[in-house]
Amino acid sequence: MQHEPSIQFRVHEIGSSPSLLARRIPAGLLVAGLLGYFGLSQLLLWRFLGIASLGAYAVGTALMGLACWSATKASRDDRAADPIVATFVVALGAAMALFLLGGEGRLFYANIDWQVRDAVLHDMAVNPWPFVYAADGGPSVLRAPLGMYFVPALAFKQFGAAVADWTMLFQNSLLLATLLTLASTLFGNVRHRLIALGVFTVFSGLDAIGAFASHRWSDHLDAWAGTEFSSTITLAFWAPQHAMAGWAAALAYLLWSKGQQSIRFLLALLPLMALWSPLALIGSVPFAGLAAGRALIRRELRPADLLAPSLALLLCLPSLAYLRSASQSVGAGRSDVTPAQFAFFQLVETLPYLLPLAFVVLRERSNRAAMAVAAACLFAAPWFRIGASVDFASRATIPALAILACLTARTLLAARELAPAAIKAWLAIALLIGSVTGYAELARALGMPVGSIGPTRGRCLAKLRASLTADARWELT
Repeated sequence: MQHEPSIQFRVHEIGSSPSLLARRIPAGLLVAGLLGYFGLSQLLLWRFLGIASLGAYAVGTALMGLACWSATKASRDDRAADPIVATFVVALGAAMALFLLGGEGRLFYANIDWQVRDAVLHDMAVNPWPFVYAADGGPSVLRAPLGMYFVPALAFKQFGAAVADWTMLFQNSLLLATLLTLASTLFGNVRHRLIALGVFTVFSGLDAIGAFASHRWSDHLDAWAGTEFSSTITLAFWAPQHAMAGWAAALAYLLWSKGQQSIRFLLALLPLMALWSPLALIGSVPFAGLAAGRALIRRELRPADLLAPSLALLLCLPSLAYLRSASQSVGAGRSDVTPAQFAFFQLVETLPYLLPLAFVVLRERSNRAAMAVAAACLFAAPWFRIGASVDFASRATIPALAILACLTARTLLAARELAPAAIKAWLAIALLIGSVTGYAELARALGMPVGSIGPTRGRCLAKLRASLTADARWELT
């Protein structure tokens, strides 16, 4: 009996020290990491263009640090709701698998868009910063959303192309893992989080039906209609930089709507994400406007909430001016979609989700506004065009589709009194048919030769170089 107290004390000691995988990661730290990395892109753009002195980098770093501190200072203090290390490990594994299958790291086939991206990365690596092209009419500067390329290009300069490929893979995987880890806090337990991850991964419109009905079946089903809302897997494989910018904005809105993060995170993120995807930024503005409007109506928006967004905007002024340069050459206007095409497209892509979700959301006041804004974005985007392709519709809708995927997951996990079994079955069938789109992408990734992208490695084709000068188009990168 003499030893019993010490035994009890030792048991208590062991029980109070969770394993590494069970330790909690402060959500505010993850938010700061996201904002900080997007902010790093701004500073590297200054170096890429050669427009800043050493003192300017110190000021920019201080601005970014203050913005991160201000954005996370208002995070919820409930540490019990913070994610654990195990969640991050699972998220990192899922993110890395997704990007590996998409061709990053070059272990699997990389889609044709990577030919242009490899050319951009190659030119950024082999040329000194700053550099210009000797194009017709005088020197021209590479202008594109370069946020994803800076760190891999620096790795390329020092260690070569193979290290650059893996650097991009790890960079993108860590960013997506951070997003998924933060998103896990929107759901209550491990089972719900895994189901939500599955829903998000396979989420897609019913492209298989559209492709079959229009006789446009291919291994890239998203493109069946002449306009496109991209599935999650398609975005990860074809346009990871656009995807992560749009997903980050959607997540920031969802965390704010649930009271887990301040509106500062969402508003500070917007200018920072422009260098990764101007089109995803356009699609994020309606949700930021909704959040700001609701905060004003509720009198929740305080002057302190504008500090982080103001600092972020100040930091991003050079990148916004850079992206705006020669923008008139990109071209914008009304798309070629006809009313009949639009009606059938929406019938296949959005209404299978919007109709059942509307039935459920009408009972939940908290999600009505988000659902309405998402629907408005999805109905409006196909009518507009920026550049020569359908990239506006496929990139500007990334935040709306991510929020729709989250609402779908919540509905599938909701109690029966909120979401009847028939509604859940409808959504499950829609997801099952939509998953064919991702399956087609995976089949191509596993079936095509790994080296299909090889010919452009190490050289920038003349036609690509010409398209990446001052009149470059956003959809190319």
